[in-house]
Amino acid sequence: MKFNDFKLKKRINITIITMIVVVFAVIGFIITSNQKDAIVKNTQEQMNMHVKDLVEILNSHVQGKQSLVNMSLNDAHRLFYSKGAINLSDKKTETTITLDNSIVKQITFNSLTQNNVALFNNNMFVDELKHDSINVASIFQRTNEGYLRISTSVTDHNGDRALGTIIPDSSEIIKTIEQKKNFYGRAFVIDDWYLTAYEPIIINGNIEGMLSVAIKEKDYNYLKHEFSSRKYFSEGYPLIVDSEGNLIIHPTNEGENISDKLYFKDIKDASKAIFNHSRYKWPETEDGEWKQQYFKYFKPYDSYICVSLYEKDMYHSLQVTTNISAIGIIISIILLSGCIYLLMGPILKTINEISDISSNISQGNLDVKIEVNGKDELAETANSLQIMVKKLKEIISEVVAGSNNIAVASQQLSNSSQILSQNANEQAASVEEISSTMEEMAANIAQNSSNARHNEQISVQTKKGLDELFVSTENTIQANKMIADNTSIIKEISSQINILALNAAVEAANSGQHGRGFAVVAAEVRKLAEKSSTVSDEIVNKVTNGVNIAIETGDKMKSLLPHIKTVTNLTQEITAASNEQNEGASQINSSINQLNQVTQETAAASEELASSSEELSTQAERLKELVAFFKTDDN
Repeated sequence: MKFNDFKLKKRINITIITMIVVVFAVIGFIITSNQKDAIVKNTQEQMNMHVKDLVEILNSHVQGKQSLVNMSLNDAHRLFYSKGAINLSDKKTETTITLDNSIVKQITFNSLTQNNVALFNNNMFVDELKHDSINVASIFQRTNEGYLRISTSVTDHNGDRALGTIIPDSSEIIKTIEQKKNFYGRAFVIDDWYLTAYEPIIINGNIEGMLSVAIKEKDYNYLKHEFSSRKYFSEGYPLIVDSEGNLIIHPTNEGENISDKLYFKDIKDASKAIFNHSRYKWPETEDGEWKQQYFKYFKPYDSYICVSLYEKDMYHSLQVTTNISAIGIIISIILLSGCIYLLMGPILKTINEISDISSNISQGNLDVKIEVNGKDELAETANSLQIMVKKLKEIISEVVAGSNNIAVASQQLSNSSQILSQNANEQAASVEEISSTMEEMAANIAQNSSNARHNEQISVQTKKGLDELFVSTENTIQANKMIADNTSIIKEISSQINILALNAAVEAANSGQHGRGFAVVAAEVRKLAEKSSTVSDEIVNKVTNGVNIAIETGDKMKSLLPHIKTVTNLTQEITAASNEQNEGASQINSSINQLNQVTQETAAASEELASSSEELSTQAERLKELVAFFKTDDN
């Protein structure tokens, strides 16, 4: 079911309650977010302060122990030199040492003595110091490999004294001692970190050894007491874990190694220079609870000082605020629902009355009477509804009269449009016939124009050919004349050759026997000259006849040229007239086509007008039927 299908009262209740819930939810969300941010910020500041306090406690503890070691060195110095003078004997001592690179080596050195008693492997003095609250003490002798521990109360992991161990010359301790200064600070002794103090042993102005006292840096008994007394929220607690993941101090898991835990990896990955924070689940499963941890690296212990607490403890006050807000929302909803019921009752009653009146109006009954009581918004609405009904009556009356007039006018318009449509169709048919006839005429004129252009082209080409032929004839006449002249020259040459042949024959006859051969040649030359003369005469005759014929042909062509030119000019005029006629026919044909198109559009518009008139008449009748739905005093 849609929301609009509910009753008004239910919709108002749902809307107001929803708005209340949304408003309270938004306010609660904002307050919760702000409180949550404030809690996180305050908690972070507090936890960092707690971590800082723990670090200060450890620093004070370490500094106090260092001060104790420094004072113990003074006591050890007085006791050591009160036992007698220290000397370097000529007696050689041999021992085995192990260097840092695990090389085992035999060394020989002159023994230190006190009251002529060798100090090598003599532990009476260091054991006596141990009873005076000093954890360990050692005496070193300078050798070529470094400073050798010759007497000590320091033991290794097996409980054996760490005799024979070497402090190399590269150590910061030795660098300070070589400057004839005391060294104070933390140092790694055998297998653990100690707070130490070293002083040089000087014999005849030369450094021959050193005396040291030390206290183990880590004093967990004291720290455990300090850490166990501190609680954060309901279940938060401090702890110490070294860099290897061993829990040094922890309420329940002390001694356990957590190097494989995610929250320890977060600690290791963080910077050692600042206070850090991380979030993790504990236990590290899906069902684990979120925890917050704040931590800082403590260099003297090579460990991390941590404070861990559950987020549920941190957000406990926020949860209380959230519960109070939820209760407030529920109470507000109940109170507002009661107020809505008391307030909306009379309003809904008036609305139902207006709804009944509106229902009658929707059924076409405008003869309803509305009683207006009161001066509130609903009374104004009822009064407006009454005015609307009065106006509706007036409008319906005017609509009825208007619809009758529209029906009559639409009928007349329909009849006129039918006549107009019929005439337009007839006109369109006539214009279409004229257009078809005009298209045929235009086609014939275009064909005549094309033939005239073709005839013009032939005439022009014929005139051009005759002109060229006349020129060729003139050239032929000139050539024939030249041939005749040349032939005359040949004839003269033949006559001269003939005369020369006669003279040669005469000379040959005069020569007698010697000129007989020459006479034969002269006779043959004469014959050729006579033959050439005969042929030249024939050529001259034929050329003369050809010249005469060419002259007659040229004269006839001259007489034809004016007539051909006249035909060509007439043909060009016909072609121009045909072209103009063709253009005029095209324009007329285009105009008729446009007229045909306009006539067709007019006919179509007339038909559409007739159709619209019929539709208007139908709608007018329908309007009368619809208006009849309303019931007024007039109908």
